[in-house]
Amino acid sequence: KIAIGEPSYLENQMATGDTHLYDLTVPGNTTKLKVTLVWDDPGGTGLAGKNLINDLDLSLVPPSGPEQLPWVLDPTIPSLDATKGVNRTDNVETVEINNPQAGLWKAKVNGYNIPNGPQKYSLVFTPDSIYTPGNVKALAVYPGGDKTTNPGTSAPVRFWATNIGLNPDSVRVQISDTKSWLNRAIDTVVYLTSYDSAYFDLTAQVPSGLSAGENDTSTCTATSRSDGSVTAHSTVTVTVAAVFVVDLVPPANDTVGSPASKPINVTVWNHGNATNTITITPSDQRGWPFRPPNRQFVLTAGTSTVASFTADVPAEEPNQATNLITLTATSTGGAGNVTSYTLTVNNPYFPPSLLSPDTLVYLNTRTPHFVWSHGSGSSYGLYIATDSILTQTVRVYHGLTDTAYTIPSADSLPDRGYYWGVRLFSGSDSSSFQRHPRRLIVDNLAPNPVTPSSPVAKYDSTKYVTYVLGGSPKPLVDSVSPEFNVIQVSADSTFAVGVTTYQPISAMTFQAPDTLGQGRFYWRSRRADVAGNSSGYSAKASFVHDTKAPAIPTVLAPATGRNLKGSSILFKWTEGTPPPYAQSPTYYFLHISNLANFGDYNTFANFVYADSQVVNTSLLTPGTHYYWRLKAIDSVGFYSDYGPTYEFTYTNFVCGDVDHNGVGPDISDLSYLVDFLFVSGPPPAVLEASSFDCNLVLDISDLTVLVDFLFANGAPLCCPQ
Repeated sequence: KIAIGEPSYLENQMATGDTHLYDLTVPGNTTKLKVTLVWDDPGGTGLAGKNLINDLDLSLVPPSGPEQLPWVLDPTIPSLDATKGVNRTDNVETVEINNPQAGLWKAKVNGYNIPNGPQKYSLVFTPDSIYTPGNVKALAVYPGGDKTTNPGTSAPVRFWATNIGLNPDSVRVQISDTKSWLNRAIDTVVYLTSYDSAYFDLTAQVPSGLSAGENDTSTCTATSRSDGSVTAHSTVTVTVAAVFVVDLVPPANDTVGSPASKPINVTVWNHGNATNTITITPSDQRGWPFRPPNRQFVLTAGTSTVASFTADVPAEEPNQATNLITLTATSTGGAGNVTSYTLTVNNPYFPPSLLSPDTLVYLNTRTPHFVWSHGSGSSYGLYIATDSILTQTVRVYHGLTDTAYTIPSADSLPDRGYYWGVRLFSGSDSSSFQRHPRRLIVDNLAPNPVTPSSPVAKYDSTKYVTYVLGGSPKPLVDSVSPEFNVIQVSADSTFAVGVTTYQPISAMTFQAPDTLGQGRFYWRSRRADVAGNSSGYSAKASFVHDTKAPAIPTVLAPATGRNLKGSSILFKWTEGTPPPYAQSPTYYFLHISNLANFGDYNTFANFVYADSQVVNTSLLTPGTHYYWRLKAIDSVGFYSDYGPTYEFTYTNFVCGDVDHNGVGPDISDLSYLVDFLFVSGPPPAVLEASSFDCNLVLDISDLTVLVDFLFANGAPLCCPQ
């Protein structure tokens, strides 16, 4: 059944149930084994459940272990990575093996389901020389593995020459290396039965003094004596390891003053065989600072450098005190070293104590006054510097015999930070400075002004007033004293009496811790610093503090219970006597409803900003009884209670229209009034329309006025409005 083409490619055909096996001889050191099966499938119909008709399976059988299956994609989620398994979808199947086991493999093709057979197929092999039908002769060489070792040491070099063919064979084995590190060369012949091996154990001696990374490669070649084309080889590489050795050479023991800046120089050697990154870190027993805190160098093999540091020796170290300086080397190669030496302090005279100014002091004078204690000596030296160890001096005064000194005006100090110290002198010898020189800040610059921002020209109703300032404080730098805000509040616009001062205030917003009374208050602000400088007070601002609800307004008109007519009605009231202090403006809420419970808000319900309101009667329904009420509201949002409920009836009548027919006055109205007064007729619908003498009492007087008006050209009728 087999039609053999090129060694890397063959064709065949099969039916359902057939299984074909192909021998593949895989040599040692093969990085990848790959076999691909391909066939031209007849194809399916549009109603088929899947397109594949003839289904073949491919697998690889190793010299030992389970069968290896091909790659498979999930057709429902093709974006997922392929996995290994049985393929029932594709007519191309591939099995890949990384670093395959040397020996005889089998490519296995199975006819799983071939309804339209026989099915032709093709196999492709990589590497292309592994297809060995019958597998009569084959060799493999297995290495013992590459080695890394230090210079001047040895490393094992091992190989196994193996007959992986079916028949016994006579094999020539040759082993040699590139730099002659092997203890011997091999050129021998061994007889090997099928899957028999010859073991070779050699030693590579690595010379001393080699650099890291140098190497020697040993090669083992096995060749069949009966067929020179059957051969195999492998290699073992021995590499020189990186050896890291760090040596430090410290300075000699020495003495040092106090205070002082002592240089430290240490020699650093890379005595290894590879480039190394080395870090040197100084430390000590007395807590002296070092500059820099560490140094790092990249040194090639066999080279050195000098690491330089400065130890800042503080003042007032005891005389003959010793400090053990330790220098520690670490490296990226893992090697390190530690060395040390001793510094002895030479400080025979103890300094006086500093009294004033103490640390930390802010002054707004450029001619400070300094005070220190007595000491057993003949004179003093006063030193003013910009650094804490008093080496960068700006003023020096020698020969002082008193324990106090004021800087003269000619030597006035610019604004900035300073340190000061005093030395005691006894003849030409002197003490050290103090261990803790005093720190002072000279600052004569006034802070930027601040201004009231809130509350300003407004009404405040809070229990505790919050004050907001405007302005930009100076940035806090070495020459600027810490700043704070000051706020003054008073009911007196001149701030002569009753002034409350709040300070120090660090923020630009401040809530007062106490309460204010009612009325108008004034406040102002300034910015000051701890040195005593000030921006001066700002212009004053004012606000009205109002925390009380307004009084219930007193109604003036209209009187309750009236019948009202006309095109408009005037509602008028007063808030009463104002309090004896300023308060926020008051406005009102007027509510008119046709319901006694004021459930109607459609008639009139609105804010009124005066003490009266004219309501157009077009909003009212004639003959309807109305209720109205009023409350006061101030500008900070407080409400009074509603006042009493008032009532009125809106009647839109014509004076003299006694019968309320919309016409009159006429004879019909006279008859209606006579009937009411003398014949017990019904009363007029609107009392006001018939009270011609305006006293709201219907009697003969009203009848007389109406007769006089109708028949005697009398005066106009008078009806109450």
